[in-house]
Order: sequence, then C-alpha cells, then structure tokens
Amino acid sequence: MVLWTFTNHLFSLDLPWIVEFILNNSFWLFGFIAAGYFLAPHRGMFLNLVVLSALIMISVEFTNYFDLLVYTSIGLMLLYISRMAILLALEHTPGWSKHIPLAWILSFLVVIFIYNGFIR
Repeated sequence: MVLWTFTNHLFSLDLPWIVEFILNNSFWLFGFIAAGYFLAPHRGMFLNLVVLSALIMISVEFTNYFDLLVYTSIGLMLLYISRMAILLALEHTPGWSKHIPLAWILSFLVVIFIYNGFIR
C-alpha cells in the first residue's frame, strides 16, 4: 500500500504529505543513503536511494496483494546468485556498467516470479 499511496501523493504534488512521509521515515532514508554509498561508491547516492526504496516498496506490495514471497532461504539464495552473475557480467562488459541499477531491479522481479511460480 505504501507504493501506491506514495505515487498518488507524488503525482498530485501533495508536498506537505511527502515532507511528512520523509521526515517520519528519516531513519530509513539515512540508512538507504548509507547503504547506497557503501555498496556502490562510484554511483550517485540519490539513485541508490531511489532504487533501494523502490525495491522495498515493491516487495511490500507483492507480499500484501499477490502473496508473492522472496524473503525465504531459497528465494534469497536465488536472488543473490543471480545478482552476482548479472552484476559481474555488467561490470566487466564495456558500456554496460551504466545499466546496473536497472539490472538490480529486474533481477529482483524475475526472481520473485520464478520463485513463486516454479519453486514455491
């Protein structure tokens, strides 16, 4: 519900609600900025903040509405192994390193559907 509520207020330019939402979640805001800074120091912190926030909001929506899970031992193993392979290939291929945030999100979505469709 967080993703749809946030996008609804964002598109309607409800700035007081957005400021209140950010200030009420300042712990997570600084935590995601720190994680983005330490995990990928060569990328922008704002882009990492957006990617991590989107992943958390999408996973909450999938869990609540569709009963899709990924935070189990097998789901996380598939996610980390697939990300390691994809990200290593993108980092060592010239010209493709700029697509790492997109690959990060797409690998998450693909693993959710593979895990819930074929394994669970």
